[in-house]
Amino acid sequence: TSLHGTTKDSARSLIHIETPQLARWRSDIACVIPCTSLQEAMLAETMSRPTAYCNWIEVELSITRTYEDIQDALHYLASKTEVLRTGFYAESQHSGTFSQIIWKELLASQIQEVDSFSMPYSLRSEEDFLRPFRTQIMTISERPRLLFRIHHALYDGWSFDLLLHDLDTRLRREETASRPQFREVVQYLSQVKSEDQEVSKNYWTSLLSGYLPISLPNYHGRLVGDWVTHHFTGRSAIDRSQLFERAREMAINPQVYFQAATAYVLSLYSGTTDVLFGNVTSGRTIPVAGVEDII
Repeated sequence: TSLHGTTKDSARSLIHIETPQLARWRSDIACVIPCTSLQEAMLAETMSRPTAYCNWIEVELSITRTYEDIQDALHYLASKTEVLRTGFYAESQHSGTFSQIIWKELLASQIQEVDSFSMPYSLRSEEDFLRPFRTQIMTISERPRLLFRIHHALYDGWSFDLLLHDLDTRLRREETASRPQFREVVQYLSQVKSEDQEVSKNYWTSLLSGYLPISLPNYHGRLVGDWVTHHFTGRSAIDRSQLFERAREMAINPQVYFQAATAYVLSLYSGTTDVLFGNVTSGRTIPVAGVEDII
């Protein structure tokens, strides 16, 4: 018997229950699926630096609820959201190849009531990687506060907003939305054919053909042998509230101003109006039904 989810036709076969290291959790595992390339890169870095991509997020609830109310809501959300029950298993200590283990339920120790938050967070042991989602709850004030400790391979900023929305909905005793699972993203990415990747590669090769990189000018008048990175800080004269207000009027994110200013400065340095720089997005453009609702 093997632990198969809905992605058994993917290019990479799923882990079998006969794997000795997983057999001990046979009754606790719902399924095992591959990691995406991005997840593997993050996890490999965490194996090298145990604090890498280990994030904590503190939130304050807008309503008064008991610890038991919040605990029940989190367990309910975990039962409906596989990624909250997901852990990671490294095939070997140094291989950098991981799989996702979707557990049937959270451990009781993953949600704790505390008097003060413990911020430090890292994944150092096999157990840490297997259960990388934990929540601390403080109810000593009128508005409870929660500290989520969660590895970045489990969520992005978009996902966390969805999680907070569902938590608030559940705590208000309203019906939460039914969401597609992250395994559908994994399934899509595992089925992307090498021919499709070659098409994309050929497109960008053609588009960038003949491109000659322009070096930034050297204003020192001499070669600088010191390659140590230096940084300088200062306070902007721009009024922050006015910046945000104008961004709302134009229906744009305030960071667009920073990007535009960066492009303008680079154009002055390079002597060209054709400026290109990259911007990382959450990857919500893939053709998966309901991808904007996936946590």
